[in-house]
Formats: sequence, C-alpha cells, structure tokens
Amino acid sequence: MSKHTNRTRKKGWAALALAALLLCAAPLCALAGTATGSLTKVFDQAGLFTQQERDTLTKKATETATTYHMDIAVVTTDDAGGKSAMSYADDFYDYNGIGCGEKNDGLLLLIDMDNRKVWITTTGKAIDLFTDDHIDTLLDDEVMPHMEKGDYYGAAQAFLDRASRYIKYDGGEGPFLGHPVLYTAIALGGSLLVGGIVAGCLAGSHNKLPNPAQLARAYTGTNGVRLSRKEDNFVTTHTSRTAIPKSSSSGGGGGGSSTHSGSSGVSHGGGGRSF
Repeated sequence: MSKHTNRTRKKGWAALALAALLLCAAPLCALAGTATGSLTKVFDQAGLFTQQERDTLTKKATETATTYHMDIAVVTTDDAGGKSAMSYADDFYDYNGIGCGEKNDGLLLLIDMDNRKVWITTTGKAIDLFTDDHIDTLLDDEVMPHMEKGDYYGAAQAFLDRASRYIKYDGGEGPFLGHPVLYTAIALGGSLLVGGIVAGCLAGSHNKLPNPAQLARAYTGTNGVRLSRKEDNFVTTHTSRTAIPKSSSSGGGGGGSSTHSGSSGVSHGGGGRSF
C-alpha cells in the first residue's frame, strides 16, 4: 500500500471524526443566547420607589433575565393616557424594548395608579410558562397582600421573587429548559466527550483492520463459496390503527393561558386585580 493511500485514509478518518464532533455540538447554536432584554428593568414613572428600592429591584430583575434568558420588568404610572391597565401594560412592553430573543420572551408587572389596577402581561415563552392559574396565584398570594397595605415596593419585590422561582422551576414542573448558561456548558462538555470517543474508536478500528485477503479467506474457507437458494412466500398482511387524541391546552401544568393581541399585533397573556 502506498504512502499516498495511507495519507488519504487518515484524512478520511479525521474528516469523519470532525463531522461527528460538529454534529454533537450543533445544539449549542440553539442553546446559547446573549440577549438579556431591556437594559432598564424598573420604570418608576409614578415615583413610588426610593432610589435604593429601584436599585434593589433592578438588580433582582437583571439577575433573572441574565440567568434564565427571560426578561422581567416593573412599571408604575399615574397617567395611563386613557388606556386600560391591560392595554397600557401590553403597549409599554412592546414599544420599550422589553423581551429576550426573537419572540421577546418575558413578563411585566404594571402598578397603574390611574386606573387603580395591577396588571401582569406575558409574551413569548412566558405565555406558556405563566398560565392563567399561575398568574392568579402570583397576584393573590404575593402581590395583592402588599398592595392592599399600600406597600408598592413590597408588591414589586414579591412579584420578582415569585416570578423568578416560577421561571427557575418551570412553573413547578421541573428545571426551566431555557437556562442558557447551564445547558450550554452541558452540551459543550457532552459534545467534546462524544467527539473524543468517536475519534478514538475510529482511530482504533483503523489500526485493527485485517488484511483484505485474510478477511476474504476467513469467510469463504479453503474450498471456495457455495451458494444455496431459499424462497420466502408472501401470504397476507394486517394493519391496525389507533387514534391519538390531540391536546387543546396552550400551556403546561396548572391549565392553559388565555391570550390577546396588543396594538402592535403581538400576542400577550396576563391578568390583573383592582386595588
């Protein structure tokens, strides 16, 4: 065998190993994400918070958006411009750069002092994650007890804390699959491991390949090849079908999510309470 043939085969094995590594690493393109949504997380237009409170809320919201690639914001207003709390929240979300990724994933808490309402609006992945039941629980158990006492900072803080837990544990169903840092690291480690194993196996199998002539004699023996004829006759066939029901729910555990469109045409979920 010539040196040229050996070099050609080595290049072939190397190409196969590289292809295997790239195939394993392909999910990284989908898992990695750098966008963390709006740089501003707290829009205190009604002046309900102190500077220290705004800083604390901003830090918590930024940590959540950065860690889970799900934007989260708090908005206050004392002039809704004639809009309902729902319309104001939806439009503020859509027209102020809030949201992560192509679908602007995230949610927003509005404290509307004009309409005397609290509203949570969701977009993108947050619509499925925060079902109607989840939003009701978030409002009734976390936000409204503070609102009824006039503790607006406590309401915003409770919203951020509880929403972050929902995002982290996928609404109580398990770890949130949108975690970019953790899953990118896992995918990268797995890709390198599998690629290394494949490359090692290919290299090992190349070194252990038997001589073609010896391989042929091992199968044919010393007396050559004997062929015999065998037929299989087709008789009949039977096919059974079972219907699989389709799910009509748009959300995960805890029921689905009701949606509507804002003035921008973007779909939103959400819910609210009066105070």
